[in-house]
Amino acid sequence: MILAYVLSSDAFKDLESTDMKSTRLLRMKVSDHRKNNKRAGARVFGGIMEKNQLENFKSLFVEIKNHHATNAIELGAETIWSSKGGDDIDLASRERDRELLLKLQGRNRFYMKKVDEALFRIENGTFGECFECGCDIEATRLEARPTATHCIGCKEAQEREEGHIPYSRRSHTHGLEIVNNNVVSFPNKSDNAQAM
Repeated sequence: MILAYVLSSDAFKDLESTDMKSTRLLRMKVSDHRKNNKRAGARVFGGIMEKNQLENFKSLFVEIKNHHATNAIELGAETIWSSKGGDDIDLASRERDRELLLKLQGRNRFYMKKVDEALFRIENGTFGECFECGCDIEATRLEARPTATHCIGCKEAQEREEGHIPYSRRSHTHGLEIVNNNVVSFPNKSDNAQAM
């Protein structure tokens, strides 16, 4: 039996202002994280994940595996077919296409590994459980991303720690300062000249 939780908006604001900014949420003990959820008035969101829901996820993963296996065969045949003769431009174009196909095959292998891990977790009885805090992953998150291994709170905290969510950091691509998703200032040319 798996229960899914969602934090109330007040609890999320409290967590965002304290734990998430300092990324302590990732380091919290499982019991502390669960206590915070209960104390904050977390409510059951998706109800109980029953056997038929697990079977639906299992059949989805099996269908994905079959689809990707068929695509892998087609991609392999296309890679072999595209390696025959031509002038320099054709060869360059085929080489670029081959690199793209190889990249797609690598992504497919990576995704298939995630699907296999999800199938293993279903068989093991741990599907839908967050790797970080041990709480249950929300049903809507699993429907949107069936191979998810972290609840939304832990994933956001992880992304903040890794710098993927631009809160109070400098954009490396544009040199703009971003605070709370708003562009605050543009770099001065004099700053760039001083840096050189």
